[in-house]
Amino acid sequence: MFEHHEALKLPKSADILDGKIKKMPDGISFSGQYAMIGALEYELKDRYNDYATYLDFIHNNFPKELCAFSIRNVIEEFTKNMKKELDKPL
Repeated sequence: MFEHHEALKLPKSADILDGKIKKMPDGISFSGQYAMIGALEYELKDRYNDYATYLDFIHNNFPKELCAFSIRNVIEEFTKNMKKELDKPL
């Protein structure tokens, strides 16, 4: 179970995407990792240019299953946003 004291150990998603943090703290539970993935997805949604940094970070710090889950979510969100942009009148 993800607990408050564990949340305090999580790095800021902006710091990860800025390349300031390369490694997750030790001892973070699967639930904590899941929460971090979600925070990264929301941060990434606002910052498409940092996608490569995001991919490097999750690849080096999370299990394959969470990487695949996160990338799928990001692609789905990106596709939704692109459809909205394409549907706008010129």
